[in-house]
Amino acid sequence: MAYSEHSRIYLPNTEQEHNDSDKETGNSEATIIKVTNIPEGTVPDALLFFFENRRKSGGGSVEDIKYDPDTKSAVITFEEREAVKRVIGKSPLLFNGVQIGVEEFRPDVRVKDFSGEAGKASENVLEVRGVSSMTSEDTVMMYFENTRRSGGGDIKSMKAEDGVFYIIFEDDQAIEKVLNKQHKIHGKTIEVCRYIPPPLKLAHMYSNKVFVTNISKKTAQDDLDNFLAVRTNIIPVSIEYGELEGTALITFEEDIDFEKLQLACKKKTLHKSHLEIFRVPITNCAIVRNISERTSRDTLEFYFDNEYRSGVSGVLDVKMLDGFCLVYFEEPEGDYNSNNILWYKFELSIIQE
Repeated sequence: MAYSEHSRIYLPNTEQEHNDSDKETGNSEATIIKVTNIPEGTVPDALLFFFENRRKSGGGSVEDIKYDPDTKSAVITFEEREAVKRVIGKSPLLFNGVQIGVEEFRPDVRVKDFSGEAGKASENVLEVRGVSSMTSEDTVMMYFENTRRSGGGDIKSMKAEDGVFYIIFEDDQAIEKVLNKQHKIHGKTIEVCRYIPPPLKLAHMYSNKVFVTNISKKTAQDDLDNFLAVRTNIIPVSIEYGELEGTALITFEEDIDFEKLQLACKKKTLHKSHLEIFRVPITNCAIVRNISERTSRDTLEFYFDNEYRSGVSGVLDVKMLDGFCLVYFEEPEGDYNSNNILWYKFELSIIQE
């Protein structure tokens, strides 16, 4: 950008100077605002993205910007007069959590026209890497909601994880436009691409457990025990019936031949039902349901990290969700005991993440 000594306003560079096409003072006055009480540490790009984001500020395409961090103020020139009216009408404005002041500004200056490039079209999730650790999430959001600067548009959701941003746009076509442009935030080049979920890891399976479905209502536990013992030549040490009718988790005292048992159950019925046999994945995650509304995340973590209380320990994380929670353990082989009770009732079922 060029720098005007008279106005101290940043001007875009052009290959040729066209003084006869400069806007006169009267027109410039109608498109300029002064911004005050800007938070300390703000960079010009953050202001630019904010005032070009119509949803957040009411503004529009910015022609020029001058920012003075010493006085915590800025002079911003829009391409159209209506942008100034919208910004003033939307006041008071919050910028990075701070209420800023905005007012029309009438300097004795000349400014040049500035126009940026548009982009192209898209869908799904955008992955953004290389953003400076000094750049706030609000700045990233405002940049990618700025169609003119980034090619993007209104953001449906944005998540930041380990310095990587994952963005979903309201308009699925926006991602193509973003991918067709090069991007810089605060002068730093950033990388954008479609998010590709990592391949699913093959789960390790228990060698002495199976999950059984399609158990007849007529089948008693002893009947099921005897049926499986005959077909495996191994005695089941436990049968735990599931929440869903006709399901059970079977644990044998030794490793079993899974394929042999599966084939035997296809050939032979139990009370006119063919048992369906599934492998059981080894997981380090347990679902906890029926939690009292009074139960906090910390309480759950302390409980499941207490071997005396819960029969397990070594909790890595607890994620509270709607109506249930996920408890992650350090070791996947934990004995998740569903018979222990604190001062609330809970149920455990094992899942593979």
